[in-house]
Amino acid sequence: SDCNQDSVHQSVQRALSMVGADIIDVGGESTRPGADILSVEEELQRTIPVIRGIRERKSNTWAIFQIF
Repeated sequence: SDCNQDSVHQSVQRALSMVGADIIDVGGESTRPGADILSVEEELQRTIPVIRGIRERKSNTWAIFQIF
């Protein structure tokens, strides 16, 4: 997994900058053509820290994610 503190912080900041958003869709896997397919464990390792960061700072926002 390439999830690290800097990328988590950047993702949380990007989510929080979505003024007025009540629901934020968080994804751990790239949708770009040719991107690596992640295991469920890798995707959870990428998404859970971001969701926690969002909820710690903006508890009234829903964060949704899907695992393929």
